[in-house]
Amino acid sequence: MTGLFSILHMGGGALAAQQMALQVTGQNIANANTPGYSRQRVSMAAAIPNQINGHLIGAGVKVASVDRIVDRFLNEQLAVESGKLTFLNSRREGFDRLEAVFADSEEYGLSGTLSAFWNAWHELSNDPGSDVTRTQLLSAGEDLSVTFNRMHADLDRIASDMDRSLVRSVDEVNELARRIADLNSKISWAESAGANANDYRDARDSLVKELSTLMNISTFESDNGMLAVVVGNGNMLVNGDLYSRVSTVPEGSGFHDLAIEDGAGGARVITDSVTSGRIGALIKLRDSDIRKYRDHLDAIAASLIETVNLIHNQGYSIKPDIDGNYVTGIDFFTGTGAGTIAVNPDVVSDNRLIAAAADQDMVPGDNRNALALAALQHEPFTIGGQPSVRFSDFYASVLSELGSEVRQATSAAAHGSSVV
Repeated sequence: MTGLFSILHMGGGALAAQQMALQVTGQNIANANTPGYSRQRVSMAAAIPNQINGHLIGAGVKVASVDRIVDRFLNEQLAVESGKLTFLNSRREGFDRLEAVFADSEEYGLSGTLSAFWNAWHELSNDPGSDVTRTQLLSAGEDLSVTFNRMHADLDRIASDMDRSLVRSVDEVNELARRIADLNSKISWAESAGANANDYRDARDSLVKELSTLMNISTFESDNGMLAVVVGNGNMLVNGDLYSRVSTVPEGSGFHDLAIEDGAGGARVITDSVTSGRIGALIKLRDSDIRKYRDHLDAIAASLIETVNLIHNQGYSIKPDIDGNYVTGIDFFTGTGAGTIAVNPDVVSDNRLIAAAADQDMVPGDNRNALALAALQHEPFTIGGQPSVRFSDFYASVLSELGSEVRQATSAAAHGSSVV
């Protein structure tokens, strides 16, 4: 009877083991299209044999474990490359917005309005006393100023959008960190009790991958199954079932730095160490890319203001002062850069203050100052630290640099997608 019961027990154990295998197979099929799900496999082993009459007699089969089919190294690489891809895609989208700001044509954009401004000085030189040509010059100057102002404001708005997106992303980081810490606790509890935590581990891997699309992270797992998550250069975000909150702090120029709790009641700035993911792209676009092109724009405007005003100050208007002398020493532009450039309000209110003459004894027929101003179109200057360059050539080099970076960003994103 003992033998019969042993055989029946062995058969029952085998059926139970195979039933579990079928359940796991059904689970795999049911979750074939579930994002983040890892296929599972039942590992079976021979049961501990029974000793009968001095002999070890097999006791059938048992389920040794239910394992996830996972390549941990590949998962880690996928998280890293996913973060890089998100960085590249976000930066490409940012460059698309930059390209729209600098979209240029003869009728629209900085090149067109700059050419119209020089042409207006040429027209004034043909008839320096004409009210019509003076009005046309004022209109061209105001169009040029407004174009500078608009482009500068557009760049500021894009930078502000990046900063607001950075602030909003912090909530996502904190929520993901909280959920990873919670899953750490569940995994450790389940596995310490001898159960498998495959579904919890799948969920944690998915959260880690999602977090990696926001910022550059590295992970390592302890013996108790808990995962530590480090941000940037050694900043602990998740440690076991605890996590450090990420926040944003004003950095003095209207934007925000990224900070993380330092464990002593304060916060440590980590902006410079976040170089991947969407947040890394937002920081680079805001603090580097947009700033560079805004500086280029400011350099052109500042040089234009300085050179035009220098010559205009030396010329004579057709408006006499109280002593009968023609007014001189008037600035044509006000402001210091692309965001503040404007035609002098005094000149706008009275176009007679436009200084087209080089000698007050020859007013109103003298056009030499207008010719000198028109000639600035073809003269080289130092603009943005670059010597001996014309206004049009410097701006063309800015457009060429932007176009090259747009192409590189697009190509890099396509390559990153292939890698993932």
